[in-house]
Amino acid sequence: MSSPSPSRSSGAVAVVACGALSSDITEIANARGWDIDLYPLPPLLHNRPERIAPEVDRLLGELAPRYSALAVAYADCGSYGAIDAVCESRGVPRLGGSHCYDVYAGVERLRAVFDDEPGTYVLTDFLASSFARTVVAELGLDRHP
Repeated sequence: MSSPSPSRSSGAVAVVACGALSSDITEIANARGWDIDLYPLPPLLHNRPERIAPEVDRLLGELAPRYSALAVAYADCGSYGAIDAVCESRGVPRLGGSHCYDVYAGVERLRAVFDDEPGTYVLTDFLASSFARTVVAELGLDRHP
């Protein structure tokens, strides 16, 4: 994986990614020998999903002049199609699914889990390790339980 450089034209693919997925994306890219430059956005955007698509759009706009290939490593993430609209308008592919759990487990597999075990709550490694900061503190549950 290459280090992003603001002034170069790259043969790498610029990947605008959810920061919560960035370590997994890096691991996969390195294991497969993919030449990518990763541009993670803050994972806390998920607490305000209406802000994700505008940030993705802004960053894609900055990167487009420097890269011949762009990709978006987000699922829909509660944007109600706004990320899709950005990707479609720019001709950029994104990960499938409604949320990262679909990306990790697959839509059908996750649906089966939820059908078999209603009320199931799933966490990614990132969310589990940062739960106190990303959920409890950000939602004010530490101050107003």
